[in-house]
Amino acid sequence: MLMSPAIPALRSATAPRVTLRGARHPPTLIMAERILQPGRNCWRIERAARVAFLVDGQAYFTNLYHGLLLARRSIYVLAWDINSRFKLLRDQPLPKRWPVPIGELLNALVKARSRLHAYVLD
Repeated sequence: MLMSPAIPALRSATAPRVTLRGARHPPTLIMAERILQPGRNCWRIERAARVAFLVDGQAYFTNLYHGLLLARRSIYVLAWDINSRFKLLRDQPLPKRWPVPIGELLNALVKARSRLHAYVLD
């Protein structure tokens, strides 16, 4: 799980106190709860040496393609309405070994790797 050093609530073992000002009521102290809680809403929390925010669709799908190639045990596609013929790579050299349409890629990966399972859930 990626953590941002800019968000102290995720870094700190103890939640920081936040004072609200400018309201009709007297200032109130609120304990900021940790957003990520291992075993409850995430597997575990780890520090990341690097992070990337993929805003551009081409950057996202290119990284998705290469990420899928790294899968060894499982791939989950959740609530994603996408055509299985959608090509993940565009305007760049196409690889020779693996197909580019997402449906063909998932099928080829599962066929080539006996321990890999792909789940597409809507």
